[in-house]
Amino acid sequence: QHYFIQSNLSLQNDGPIYGYHPKPSKTWLIVKPEFYSVATELFPDINVTQESHRYLGSYIGSENGKAEFVKNEIKEWTKDVTGLTEIASSEPQLAYAGFVYGASKRWNFLARTTPGVSELLNRLEYHIKDVFIPVLIGKLHVSEQLRKIFALPARMGGLSIANICQTAELEYGNSILATEDLTNAIYDQESLY
Repeated sequence: QHYFIQSNLSLQNDGPIYGYHPKPSKTWLIVKPEFYSVATELFPDINVTQESHRYLGSYIGSENGKAEFVKNEIKEWTKDVTGLTEIASSEPQLAYAGFVYGASKRWNFLARTTPGVSELLNRLEYHIKDVFIPVLIGKLHVSEQLRKIFALPARMGGLSIANICQTAELEYGNSILATEDLTNAIYDQESLY
């Protein structure tokens, strides 16, 4: 308890020196149910939850909460892909660039930061395969074999339209490996730099 209070006070006092101005009303503390009442007493100005919450574009919390979060994100992304599909009918190169260099980066980020989402992304993949790609390439149907080819990088003859359901766990694993040293330094309170 003492550590969290000290950390909060330190952020309030020292943060502005470094350009960080914490706003308690925008801060969320996620605690286990047994610590909820203590946390609300210790941090009256901070939002406290024992459930789960969105965090830096990802999600921390229960599996049900994560599934609901991803479902809501997919609704938005599906609208974006539908918009790109409309563009693809007259400007396929523009729609392709918007997809590869813009829209797809959002679900790739989710895959890198949130474990176990590959199955949850099936609806989005279905929309990409059966709605976006056919309009983009001017075909009515995209076979599984053709979909695999389109997932390849452009340098290998593909379109770089990855199947996020197949790459999500790999993306998350790579993210864990890439941040392992920094994570360990934070846990161990070591100064690396």
